Order: sequence, then structure tokens, then C-alpha cells
Amino acid sequence: MPTLDARPLRLELGCGAVKRNPGAVGIDTRRLPTVDVVADALEVLRTIPDASVDSVYSEHFLEHVEAPREVLAQISRVLVDGGTCVTVVPHFSNPAFYSDLTHRQFFGLYTFGYWVEHTGLRRGVPHYEDPLPLALTDTRYVFKSSPPFYARHAVKKVLSAWVNLSTWTQELYEEHFCWMLPCYEIAYTVERLPR
Repeated sequence: MPTLDARPLRLELGCGAVKRNPGAVGIDTRRLPTVDVVADALEVLRTIPDASVDSVYSEHFLEHVEAPREVLAQISRVLVDGGTCVTVVPHFSNPAFYSDLTHRQFFGLYTFGYWVEHTGLRRGVPHYEDPLPLALTDTRYVFKSSPPFYARHAVKKVLSAWVNLSTWTQELYEEHFCWMLPCYEIAYTVERLPR
């Protein structure tokens, strides 16, 4: 069982019943076989020393958090220079997003741009607070359908390839087509900038 004393330290926030990174320390508020630390993820992050984590991963976690920017601020603090954080969340066009009353935040192409110092996106967005010392290195739309909808899933894989060709096609999709062809989720990758 991985612990917070492990080096290199890798974290998976809100891992739930399925940990995607077996070598990572799984943090969740529920006691499950995959959870290594049963606690609030933000509280755990606050106890970790600066620059001591190599990578952080979360999937369908951040949309449930009351203060996502604070979580990202703690992640940027604990990451080593060049360390990465991958965050997967439902896209705002996902119809299932609205069914889950525990979802508190909406996420789109530019959401992380309001929080981080550098993005590779074409359109700039304002910073209402000091930007976090992170660079957005990748943003990916994920289109998928669950079994038994195999034909729909295949069509969505082709759509995913086209939408993610460039930031131009991503912007075009979100501005004009996301309500006709909803996206399932969006994945952000950020890297810690040198101190």
C-alpha cells in the first residue's frame, strides 16, 4: 500500500473504487479497498511539504469540490518543478452533468486558463487572482459512449480525433457545436513552472 512518505510521491485524488494509477497514493473520503488515505483531499494536500510530489491525477473529482482553485493552488505548491497534474472532469455540454446534484463546478476549454500562468490556447482570458505557477500543456475533449452503444462510440472516436486536431478546432467545437454533439469529459494537463 503506497503511503505519503513514498518517493517519488504520486497522488490520485478522489480515486473512489477504481484507482487508475496503482503506484499512486489514493485519497478519498470513502473507505474503499483502493483508498490508501481516507480523508478530505484538500486537507491532505495542506499537510504535504512543498515540492515533494511528482504527479497528481484526478478523474471526476474536481467538479465535486467547493473550492477547485484552492485544490489546484495546493497541487501547484506540492508539485516538484516540472511535475504534472492531469485532471479529468465532465464537460459542461455533457447532459449527465446536470443529473448529478453533487456537481458544483462547470468546466470548458478555457476554465483552467483563468487559474494558471500559461496556456497554449489562442484566446487569452483575464486573471481575477494571481495566476498559479502552472502551464497548461494539454487540453483534450473526450467523446465516448458506454456499451452496448458501439456504433455511437466509434463515431465519437472519429469526432474526438477531429476536435482535438488543434486549439482552433477545439475553439470552433466549443463555440458552435458542443450543444449539438455533447462532449463526455475534458482532460487538462498542467506542469509546474520552475520556482
